[in-house]
Amino acid sequence: MKSYVSVIRVSFFLVMILSLAALACSVSDSGSAAGDFMTALKGGDYAKAYGMCGADLQKELGSSQGLQKFIESGNFQPVSWNFTSTNVNNDRAEVSGEAVVGSDNRAMNISVILSNASGSWQVIGFNLTKK
Repeated sequence: MKSYVSVIRVSFFLVMILSLAALACSVSDSGSAAGDFMTALKGGDYAKAYGMCGADLQKELGSSQGLQKFIESGNFQPVSWNFTSTNVNNDRAEVSGEAVVGSDNRAMNISVILSNASGSWQVIGFNLTKK
């Protein structure tokens, strides 16, 4: 009986370690996807940024040119950013922090919302708000 309890404890410990490792990878991957999206926008690679978007956001934007028009018309071209928070809940993540955007270098709050579709994180929304 005593060894059976030890096996259960070891099994529970291993499950917890593997779960925490999976969560850490998920948090890291979602943050990396958000950073890649911002890097594509900063570089003016709207086709790449658009390709990182989920189907619903792509439909809303219409095309990579629609994304470009949105970013340029609002003077929202990222200059720099610092993500300070990642919140993962099942297959959704919100990566948030601060960004400097536009030709006038405005400081703004930013959040990139992602969904894990088939093992890869896709951008399903992004918000910029005044600081």
